[in-house]
Amino acid sequence: MKKLVNNLVSLRKLAAGSVVLAMLCGGAGWAWSFESVASQRTIETDNLKLSESVEVAPGEYRIQDGDGNGVVHIRGQGIVVDFQGATLVGSAAGQKPDEFTGVGVVVSDSSRVTLRNLRVRGFKVGLLVRRSTQVVIEGCDVSDNWKMHLRSTPQAEDGADWLFGHENDQDEWLRYGAGMYLADCADFVLRNNRGRRGQNGICLVRCTRGQVYDNEMSFHSGWGLAMYRSSHNQIAHNKFDWCIRGYSHGVYNRGQDSAGILVYEQCCDNVFAYNSATHGGDGFFLFAGLETLQETGQGGCNRNLVYGNDFSHASNNGIEATFSDGNVFACNRMDQADHAFWGGYSYNTLIVANQISRCNHGISIEHGSNNWIERNVFERVGVAVNLWQGEQAAFADRPYGRHHHCRSEEYEMVRNRFTECGTDLRLVHTSAVRIRENDSRQARVGLELAGTYQRVRVEGNNLSGDVRLGNGQASFADNYLMGQGLPREGLREQPLEIDAEAVTRDVRAPEVPGKQDAFLPAGTLRGLEYILVDEWGPYDFSQVRLDPARPVGWHEVRLRVLGPPQPFRVVDATPGVDIAVSGEQLPARLRVTSRDGQSRPFQFVVELPQGGERIEARGLILAARWRVRMYGWPRVGPMQPPADWAAVLGSEPLAEWELPAVDFRWGGWPAWEGLPADHFGTVCEAQLRLPAGKYVLRTVSDDGVRLYLDGRLVIDNWTWHPPVEDRATLELEEGEHAVRIEHFEIDGVAQLQFFIEPAD
Repeated sequence: MKKLVNNLVSLRKLAAGSVVLAMLCGGAGWAWSFESVASQRTIETDNLKLSESVEVAPGEYRIQDGDGNGVVHIRGQGIVVDFQGATLVGSAAGQKPDEFTGVGVVVSDSSRVTLRNLRVRGFKVGLLVRRSTQVVIEGCDVSDNWKMHLRSTPQAEDGADWLFGHENDQDEWLRYGAGMYLADCADFVLRNNRGRRGQNGICLVRCTRGQVYDNEMSFHSGWGLAMYRSSHNQIAHNKFDWCIRGYSHGVYNRGQDSAGILVYEQCCDNVFAYNSATHGGDGFFLFAGLETLQETGQGGCNRNLVYGNDFSHASNNGIEATFSDGNVFACNRMDQADHAFWGGYSYNTLIVANQISRCNHGISIEHGSNNWIERNVFERVGVAVNLWQGEQAAFADRPYGRHHHCRSEEYEMVRNRFTECGTDLRLVHTSAVRIRENDSRQARVGLELAGTYQRVRVEGNNLSGDVRLGNGQASFADNYLMGQGLPREGLREQPLEIDAEAVTRDVRAPEVPGKQDAFLPAGTLRGLEYILVDEWGPYDFSQVRLDPARPVGWHEVRLRVLGPPQPFRVVDATPGVDIAVSGEQLPARLRVTSRDGQSRPFQFVVELPQGGERIEARGLILAARWRVRMYGWPRVGPMQPPADWAAVLGSEPLAEWELPAVDFRWGGWPAWEGLPADHFGTVCEAQLRLPAGKYVLRTVSDDGVRLYLDGRLVIDNWTWHPPVEDRATLELEEGEHAVRIEHFEIDGVAQLQFFIEPAD
């Protein structure tokens, strides 16, 4: 705990402008720009070499990197290369983003080089800088470079889309592309640059003492900023919003290791301040690295200051910081994430004055030690603070486990405020904890102590909700209790006066370069429902879009018209279709229904009066009454389907319903109260009336599924599997068609969905 207290003292000295501030921030007075007399050039061929100051004539230059080593090569000292807005394009017209190759511009083995006003697109890497010092890159646009073709769909996640950033000592990250990639650089400045719609924005690899400020690197399918073995850098006033993959609203949300800011492998003593990294897989993702975890057991991504950022609306974690020492997280905002802060195996960490709301979990730390949690504000969080220890077998005989005890112990939780949370404080197998002067309002459970614990002191708190105690050792003094669970003796009769409102007092801002207000302005569409990921990445709201693009629904269709704010109206619709519109300004919501309740294709036209643009929507409204029966079946063996399916269907159903659609996303819970969560079978039957045409029939299942149409087996995936989409394309005659779906669930997540839509 002594080291943690010293860190807290350092943070308070930092707030007062002490030497600690200068050490953490490196000073904000160096932001070079080198000027000299320049000649003017055009870019005519691959492998253009520039070694003196030059201005590039404006225009578009479409040149492929034939040998993969760069189209433009810059090497020199004290020179300025101004592209004056010229655009370098490395792809052929109509080429897909995952087919882009080569590098646009390469700066290597240089010092005091300024590069500005470049536009580069259609490459695997837009701008590559190697082994250079005091480089300034400003006013450049690296949008629309390489990105993966994603396999995940709105209905099912595909594991092939997961990113793997753990290894990059041989520049393995280059396979993922980048707008800017800097390797082995020092004392550099990146400012006022922009990049969108690629996979990665800025990558810093073995880079030190850099300043990255006033940039926008948003709407990428991987990382806005990614750092590897990079220390003593300042990252400030940048926009890294909507850097995400692996998300479908209400279906899956793991993010597949995408992040607004990624900090991997021995990145220390960096400052991250006033950045916006909302709507990411993670907002901020820090991991010590494989060297710490698997090789030496020591080191980590340590002593970083993360101050005043917005990491809200992360599909996974607002902040993740694991296996690392001495990091400070202060005055950040984390709304609407699964976990606001995940700190597995973190130690000597300060978590101070953060705003956390509407998250499933607030601060979650497994096997952490010597951590200080002070003056954070939690509102409507499921479990606000959750500290626990579990089994250690995974690390006991590995390098990390040999150098760290991995116990959950030594915590200070001071002057935090909790409002309308499910559980304020939960400690499991966690010892040596002091809980003091916290203010709790309207909790269901104010404090839960479980498992084995010792030396837990609960002093001077206002506790709402129940208190649940295990058999460990805890002491209580001077608490005000508004629930049940503690003896009435020794409790206060009136609440304590706790100054929980002053959440940022004595936690002042670090001095960092930059002046851009990076945070989302008032009126911006924000929230998890506005994360839309398609086969190429996140939607950036620059173009009008219908969500879903091909609307199909049972008895009605609900869809959104998204895009830049502008008026719109529905100008035409298929006869027999009613359209209810919410508002006359984008974004808007539409509800489409059939007047006679029959299955019919529908079409309507949306007109955007400002630009005279017209957007057509084509879809299908389906009408059916599904007979759904659920059966139980005895477990055969791990991951094995029922041994005798006919016998299962011959048994008495556990339950039976009539429903308008087959759209079951049970997760790991029972389908209905009183029914099993595992080892059950489902049979769904209906008659569908369809117009003549070509149709795609799709199922999403976990586990096995069979789909019969008019008695013919058209989809057969009778296996144990995670949520998987299967499809069949058929030409159908007009009239009624019999559909039968059979499904079994073994264990874990359960899911069954059926879709049918016109083929393109």
